[in-house]
Amino acid sequence: MKCPHCNKEGLSFFDVNTFSKKEKIITCRRCNKQSYFPNLKLNEENPSIYIFTLILFTGSFISPYPLNIIILLILLVVLFPMLFNKKIYPFDTEEELNTIKKSFLPPEEYLDIKLNDYPEALEYHKNDDAFKLAIFYEENLKDYKEAILWYEKAYIQGNTDSLNIIGLIYKNKLNDNQKAKEYFIKSIKIGNIDSIQNIALFYYTIEKDNITASAYYIALIDIKYSKELVLKLLQEEWKIPNETIKKGYELQLKMEGLPKRYTGDLGLK
Repeated sequence: MKCPHCNKEGLSFFDVNTFSKKEKIITCRRCNKQSYFPNLKLNEENPSIYIFTLILFTGSFISPYPLNIIILLILLVVLFPMLFNKKIYPFDTEEELNTIKKSFLPPEEYLDIKLNDYPEALEYHKNDDAFKLAIFYEENLKDYKEAILWYEKAYIQGNTDSLNIIGLIYKNKLNDNQKAKEYFIKSIKIGNIDSIQNIALFYYTIEKDNITASAYYIALIDIKYSKELVLKLLQEEWKIPNETIKKGYELQLKMEGLPKRYTGDLGLK
């Protein structure tokens, strides 16, 4: 099975399929990084699919042949992902692991008393709307560390913008460039386009690495910007020489984690 860190086949089938009800910390055999496996019940892992499966299973008993056989075949297709593709969550620090574990607790177990003064925030908390609560902590309370925790939970809930926002908080509010870079890269790996632009700017302004900055911006051609706009930025605004841009073009062709690479002709002399 694929490791969520390196995206390579580094996990055993038996790592995430166990008759034990206990949560597990599993280690990739490729990159040696750890991930958290909450070992949820089938109805907790994906409630909608679970209910649909029960309906189909019941229907197979009362349906005539060959409809009952067709239903059973559909059940197999639905059940296998539930049984053998359970979710695992990557983490790099103890703080990230605790955030992930926290996301599986009932909301009433981690209510912040500061929220009692803000009815709209209490409503977000009651509805377990992690993304809106994270925005509230960031913009209203200016509590950036708590905001990060809720953005992490929002990511676990399926929000694809959260990791990029965490990167921006680390860069612009907490002045932790290394953490910002880590989260931009994580966000790129899940296909967030804005993170590609943010890390390009990061390499240009902070790392002073014009080749890598060019590489990330070139990767945005045709998925966010036109070739003309990208070249205008690199050449006229950032004053990057064509030879450096060419090296960036070659670099983005082999960079890992990009959702897409630009393979067209830049038209540079």
